[in-house]
Amino acid sequence: MSALLEVQRVRVRLEGRDVLDDLSLALERGALATLVGANGSGKTRLIHAVAGLQPLASGAIRIDGVPLAADPGAARARLGFAVDPSRLPAPLSPRQCLELFARSRGLARIDAETLAFAEQVRLAPWLDTPVGACSLGTRQKLAIALALVGTPPLLLLDEALNGLDPVAAVDTFDHLRRLADDGRCGVLLATHGLELAVDRADRLLLIEAGRLAADWDAQALAQARGTGGIAGAVVAHLRAAQAAR
Repeated sequence: MSALLEVQRVRVRLEGRDVLDDLSLALERGALATLVGANGSGKTRLIHAVAGLQPLASGAIRIDGVPLAADPGAARARLGFAVDPSRLPAPLSPRQCLELFARSRGLARIDAETLAFAEQVRLAPWLDTPVGACSLGTRQKLAIALALVGTPPLLLLDEALNGLDPVAAVDTFDHLRRLADDGRCGVLLATHGLELAVDRADRLLLIEAGRLAADWDAQALAQARGTGGIAGAVVAHLRAAQAAR
């Protein structure tokens, strides 16, 4: 059986340089993988490439067995992507956004799982407030909720915990952890928050200069919890990369 997400020797070029350089990885359904790296390391480009928002110079991406290049519509239908909160329509309410997105996924109404998330992260009290009147944190919660609509097999989140208060960030991670543990999806989440990445993920991927520099699995993370071993290794990698520039 193929992996839920297959990234095969992907290369992305911008302004004459490789921002992703021969990068390969695979993600299984049921996994919650966090993606870490310095600013400009390629995290966002990778997330955007998987979401079909970034053209590839070479390589291939498959989502749930569907090649992104050959059948982008079918591939994108299998993923949920948390958009930048600034792109959400200011005049609409969160409820209206969720209803529109649910219909675009073929649902008659907002699904119970998404509404449960809205309750868990305290988005529910703001569901009927115009998005433009909502705080950054509330808009970020909505962006995540939109990605969750219909529980697609692959969830992509790029710094989606930014702007969330500590309780909401933990609750979001716990919700994603539960969905993954239930085998309903796989999650790829780019973040600068090493503590949550180590404590709650079962895989941690380090990107440096567009390449996969390190890949810690569930066993390595479990052994390192409480010792600071992984966090220290990540920081050491990043400092070495910065010194080499």
